[in-house]
Amino acid sequence: MTAFEISVLDFIQTLRTPLMDRFMSAFTHLGDAGIFWIVFTLVLIAIPVTRKMGSVLAIALVYDLFICNIILKNLFARPRPFFENPDITLLIKTPSEYSFPSGHAATAFTIFFGILFFKEGKKLLGLEIFVLIMGIVLSYSRLYLYVHFPTDIIGGIFIGLLCGFLGNKTVELITQRSALSYVHYTNRQ
Repeated sequence: MTAFEISVLDFIQTLRTPLMDRFMSAFTHLGDAGIFWIVFTLVLIAIPVTRKMGSVLAIALVYDLFICNIILKNLFARPRPFFENPDITLLIKTPSEYSFPSGHAATAFTIFFGILFFKEGKKLLGLEIFVLIMGIVLSYSRLYLYVHFPTDIIGGIFIGLLCGFLGNKTVELITQRSALSYVHYTNRQ
């Protein structure tokens, strides 16, 4: 599988241009440490009509951090693709973490699926499309820059699916328990 994935990455290298090199090198940094997505989530929490959605995303990001970065990256300990092909000159600083799964993809798709699965409250029109496009471009940038294998990206997308779902279910359970506690409290009075 690794040989096939290297051939995919090598093919992407044939598509490189100086303009795309600059764009992808800059764009990929939007996903570094999840900062863009954390700020995005905090903005949603700050807006009253999207506060509940922002809460879902905040919880989903915590799941993503633990599942992707703390558990799976260390469990699989997969080296980055540039170790397989040392002739590649990286356009960005050498990442220090393991390759599988892609944290950039996992975080972006955690946000996407968190919004997609969100059923309660207000949704902002087109927000899912914006996040999906961001997630696709961020994921592609990681392949373009030769810092992730395609299966790292696929794994990140599946983790995003799981974390988006878990974020929604967690807020749903908290909301149900809060409502039950309130009913129980008011009935006792």
